[in-house]
Amino acid sequence: MLLMLVSLAAALVNLFRRGDEKTDRTFHWLVVRIALAIAIAVVIAIGLYSGQLGNSAPWRY
Repeated sequence: MLLMLVSLAAALVNLFRRGDEKTDRTFHWLVVRIALAIAIAVVIAIGLYSGQLGNSAPWRY
């Protein structure tokens, strides 16, 4: 989650500070954020499938 915030901040800095190459750098950081989001979703899915993660909400029972 921290890496997603770092990539978001880097994209924001590149968007405001860079001149003509800002779209390439911003697009690069967007790809990094999407890759990190997919990786987090895959890790959560594996954890749910393997039983390492679960829902123990009190209103569920």
